[in-house]
Amino acid sequence: LDSLSHSYLLAYRSTSPEPDSKYRQIRVEVGEDSKLAVRHRGGYFATAPSGDEVRERTLATAMLSPSRFQEFPLETWVEADAAQSELRFQVSFPFQNIKLHETVAPGPKKGEFVPRYFQEIHIFVAAFSKSGAYLGSYEKPFFLDLGEEQLQSLREQNATLERTLRTQSGEAPAALKTVVVVGQNEQVAVDVLELR
Repeated sequence: LDSLSHSYLLAYRSTSPEPDSKYRQIRVEVGEDSKLAVRHRGGYFATAPSGDEVRERTLATAMLSPSRFQEFPLETWVEADAAQSELRFQVSFPFQNIKLHETVAPGPKKGEFVPRYFQEIHIFVAAFSKSGAYLGSYEKPFFLDLGEEQLQSLREQNATLERTLRTQSGEAPAALKTVVVVGQNEQVAVDVLELR
């Protein structure tokens, strides 16, 4: 608990300011005689200012052309009555089908480096009426930063997201369209679920 109440904020300017969308590793070290424990994020993506626009275009393309993007298994379930304007949905896909990037990070011993695996995943679920009108959506981005043991554990599981989606108009949706984008359009999967 004491370590949670004492922290330092460090900032730096990269020697390579070009936003090339590549992953950049962060390494923070303290002196050998220091009793400080260093905890920090492993790195970041140097995303160009247009990164959000690229992601929005990717999602829009996937939403309009689902047949083009079936690169890994994806399933969507609805747990509530389809006649309701509020739906409890669940999205599931196997981690073993997700492409991960590999880097190295400092290990527990001085001078030791261990592998780390990272990836950004973006889940988008949209509800539509019987006529095809857009009724509402749920959006969730998350970032994986895994060690060897975490990766092995996740490889045997499915990624599952369970949330509630409420339509904007109160109208009961007739279909859900789920889009999962991995990285910068490295993989995209689409699932369409007819509710009635």
